[in-house]
Amino acid sequence: AAIRLQRLERFGGDLFTTSGVLAEVKDEHARALLRTLPQELHVREPLAQDIAYVKQFAKGTGDLGFLSQNDIELMALTVALHRESGGKLRERPTAPSVNPETSAFEWAPGAFSKSAGSSAAPAPASSQPVAAPDAGSSAPDPDPAGCWHSPVRAAAYRQKAPEAAEAATGEAAEALSRLRACKR
Repeated sequence: AAIRLQRLERFGGDLFTTSGVLAEVKDEHARALLRTLPQELHVREPLAQDIAYVKQFAKGTGDLGFLSQNDIELMALTVALHRESGGKLRERPTAPSVNPETSAFEWAPGAFSKSAGSSAAPAPASSQPVAAPDAGSSAPDPDPAGCWHSPVRAAAYRQKAPEAAEAATGEAAEALSRLRACKR
């Protein structure tokens, strides 16, 4: 927030950071903002156990590779402050879940049948390829949103790609044989 020149006192009573995060603030205006805060900015380093906790948790969510050392240390300091205030922490991350009733987007292929008014559950995925609509086809678009880059359309075209490659290979072989016949 200081790097973006936002007033930090709006974020709470006591302000804490690590020396690594403080060292990242290079801009003179941002440093001046930190010097003129109405309350003291407490610089604390996290404990090794809290750093280990954050790393293990981030590994479980798949985020560890995207976090800098300063990110990890700041999160570890947050964990320490949360524990000091009596807060409880999860031992491991929970699996992500989406409530379809409150979800802003419907990405599953079954969403099309729901939006069309069908009350049936989506059919289980089969190993049979699904034909993608032809360019000149007047068949309804399988993607309810009509988006070119939707997962529904991408899956249909991925399944259609081997057939198209085979047809193109056949056409190329036929053209090559005609070319050879002309040379004789």
